[in-house]
Amino acid sequence: DPDAPFVTYTNVARIKLLGGGGGMAGALLNRFGATRETIYTHGAYQRTDDEKSSQIMDAEGRRIISVDHEAKTYYVMGVDEFVAPMEALTERGMPSMEAPGVEEAEQKVREMKVTVDRRDGTQSINGVQAKRTVAVVESDYEMAGVDEETGENVTIEGKSYTVLDQWHTTELAGYNTIRAFEMKMAEAFMSAFDQESIGEFATAMKSSAPGMIDAMGEAFKELGDIEGMVVRSSIHMVQVPPDQTFNLEAVLEDSATQPTQMDPTTPRAMYTIMNEIGDLTTQPIDMIMFNPPTDGYEQVESPMKRAMEMMQEGQVDAGQ
Repeated sequence: DPDAPFVTYTNVARIKLLGGGGGMAGALLNRFGATRETIYTHGAYQRTDDEKSSQIMDAEGRRIISVDHEAKTYYVMGVDEFVAPMEALTERGMPSMEAPGVEEAEQKVREMKVTVDRRDGTQSINGVQAKRTVAVVESDYEMAGVDEETGENVTIEGKSYTVLDQWHTTELAGYNTIRAFEMKMAEAFMSAFDQESIGEFATAMKSSAPGMIDAMGEAFKELGDIEGMVVRSSIHMVQVPPDQTFNLEAVLEDSATQPTQMDPTTPRAMYTIMNEIGDLTTQPIDMIMFNPPTDGYEQVESPMKRAMEMMQEGQVDAGQ
């Protein structure tokens, strides 16, 4: 039932470093890079639990409750408090494009290309039929290295591809309940922003990097028009030298070239981030779980409040 009023499901996320990179950090990520969350949704409330913490979103009360179960502490933060540091940064404006090095970087951003492909057919994922959409962001990259023969420093250029592979469905039980909550929470956040500041920020962003903003805008519009909830997704980052060909299907099959050493002359799948939801139930949820905890938990100051205080102190020190 897409209108089931109570929805509980799990989300498993995995990070996989490929191409032999990462060293010890890569080995640790590949070994321990999986996280499991349980998400509870009802009406204007959503709670996300992992092993050590809980995040409660209250769209009706326009607040966020963050709980640290190890420290037995929690803080309550209004959405106005959450967006205040971001608004403060917006009011400061975009950095000058006359700064050293900015123009060169901005030229590369303008060459960004985004494509969105809605594929035919469906696939069963955890008991529901899902459709597939693949988005590809193409841009330039530079890699500093050392020529093995001459020992001189060299700069290797090529293309960088970010691939977003999504499977989405409207058949999920409680789908309308989840979407309704997301809309309520989005409205709560948007109401906290000064609309004039948002407009000024968007205008400044577009003038500073028009190619990137236009390309990303088209992609977000395409992805925003897709109906359904994402039940499985993966993000792949791949680097391809100028004389090599990008093979999208190989990336989607997770069979892209993965050399054992750092080799800038062959296509390299840098990393993959995967998410999948499952274990969905529509059993009633005890509403007390959407409230701040009791039973020995101590309320502490929110980090956003401290961040805002530090920004204000910095402005005073700078004479602003």
